Amino acid sequence: NRIGVYNSDVDTVSVVRLDKESSQEEIIFEKDVSPGNNVLGIDYAVNNRWNFLILCKDFFLNKRFFFFVDSDNRIRQVNRKTEEITLLDVRWEDNIAFDGEKIYFQDDAGVLCSYCVSEEMVERHESVIMRSFYLQGKCVYYVNCLDQDKVYCYDLRREKEEKASDCPAIYVTGQNGDLVYIGKRDGKEHTIN
Repeated sequence: NRIGVYNSDVDTVSVVRLDKESSQEEIIFEKDVSPGNNVLGIDYAVNNRWNFLILCKDFFLNKRFFFFVDSDNRIRQVNRKTEEITLLDVRWEDNIAFDGEKIYFQDDAGVLCSYCVSEEMVERHESVIMRSFYLQGKCVYYVNCLDQDKVYCYDLRREKEEKASDCPAIYVTGQNGDLVYIGKRDGKEHTIN
């Protein structure tokens, strides 16, 4: 019952909501992903539309949809009421983030893009060309390929960018509520205030 397990022993995939205060678990999504059935000792394969869940490495959700990310970086949107499955036309590399309404990703050219779930549209943020990024609130922190790999902040509301660090970085991420990058020169973690 784990997402991201790559073996044929998995029969069920579940998404579980955990109440942090009471430690109570509630299954909010569960599907049989077994590849076949056995009737009277005879094994036969079944075309199971939920088999893609076996290859999932990540998921996120909002009130209307689950989004499952597989090992080939494809995203399937599952309607929480109708269970309709849609393969999104989103091609991404390295990073992906979700703010509840938009999926942020880096395309194969390194450009920051966002897929609006309600409008089913991709928007390219052409001025943001990056190696990696981290979404924090309404700001995308990223390693800027156009400025010697320094870390920048792109404000999504104002569509403006500003430098967050003068040191070249390999990648940027979040860690324990802090914004952290790995320095290109020293290979060490640095915190951005």
